[in-house]
Amino acid sequence: MEQIRNLDQLLVYAKEVGPKKISVACAEDAEVMEAVENARKAGIANAFLVGNADKIKEVTDKLGIDLANYEIVDERGGEAAAALKAVELVSSGEAQIVMKGMVATANFLRGVLNKEKSAAQTLCPALRLTGNTPSGARPFSLSWGSVLPVKSLSCL
Repeated sequence: MEQIRNLDQLLVYAKEVGPKKISVACAEDAEVMEAVENARKAGIANAFLVGNADKIKEVTDKLGIDLANYEIVDERGGEAAAALKAVELVSSGEAQIVMKGMVATANFLRGVLNKEKSAAQTLCPALRLTGNTPSGARPFSLSWGSVLPVKSLSCL
């Protein structure tokens, strides 16, 4: 595979490999649902929407998003319960990627690092130094402010 050097190339690659199934923790947020719907329309993702089903429906109705395109997992136990359920869907193999919706990072990580329910054993920071400025005068980095749940630290 050729190295991906920009977001356009990343989108092309994502379309080539086909849609991935994502599990969205606390999907009852307009910005989260817009992102998920854009990914679905682009052909790169399908999704489980985990959270309060009534609130998810309210948000998607306002945005004109057809819920027939999604699988809703009605979880009304709060953020931590929704995050744990989203992680369980990945651990069980029903979904491939867990997505942090509108949930506090601490609650999301409780789900990701849950020893009984999560396949992840550690977190790998998603950060990469990419090179120098075009003039070569100083280094720059491109970082994604996130961590990736992984089974081992082999990603380092």
